[in-house]
Amino acid sequence: MNVLLVLLLVALAGCVSQAQPITPGPVAIEPADQPILDAFLRHIDTTKSNCTPERMAQYAAQPEDITWQAARIIEMPLIAFQLTGEQAYLDEFVARTDTLLALLTEDADGHPGWYGLPLELFRNPEHPDEPVDVIITSLTMAGLLADFALVVREAGLEAEYAAQIERYLPIARALVDKWDARGNYRVLPGGGAVYITHERLAPLKAHLTQPHNKHSIAVFALASLYEATGDERYIERRWRGSERASSAA
Repeated sequence: MNVLLVLLLVALAGCVSQAQPITPGPVAIEPADQPILDAFLRHIDTTKSNCTPERMAQYAAQPEDITWQAARIIEMPLIAFQLTGEQAYLDEFVARTDTLLALLTEDADGHPGWYGLPLELFRNPEHPDEPVDVIITSLTMAGLLADFALVVREAGLEAEYAAQIERYLPIARALVDKWDARGNYRVLPGGGAVYITHERLAPLKAHLTQPHNKHSIAVFALASLYEATGDERYIERRWRGSERASSAA
């Protein structure tokens, strides 16, 4: 398999959705592609400075930054393991993930999340400093936690990482299920379903249907969570989300 193609596909997936597990086992690297892989692996080393507790706390202070920045950096070692088969990259993924998970807090109802400021465009001028939970961040990280479980399972390392899987999957489920409890997941009368934005955002940004790029993240995360847990609620939500997207296209 051409490593450039793999990395380009993964990069594209990271822009619009959770990256899906690649075929188990290290990829056969063609000589001409080795410099590309080497550069990618070096880049993982350079991103360690973005994974300190202090830097992760900065991402969590404005939680949507987790979706577009921290999650992509956390995901890199998981991709590296899929490309190389080197288990050290799984351990690096766990270290980065655990640093971010250590910043989870709970609301009054016990729902875990990274509660921080919305992006400036979305802040309500009546309470601009009020922390909120961010739907897309919850779904992004739920999908990534589920992807880890799937990759480990496909590699035959499920027993070795049983403690992480046992911890990660309940967190992933809670990150998704809380939006049902809050009423932000809506089944549409005409078919399909959507996630709507947080009620405490700016007046023109609250109670809106999430855009297609964010729904794409949602449906991939739900598919991964279904594969990792076997819970059919998630695949039902995945298909409802896809139905709505296709009908709106």
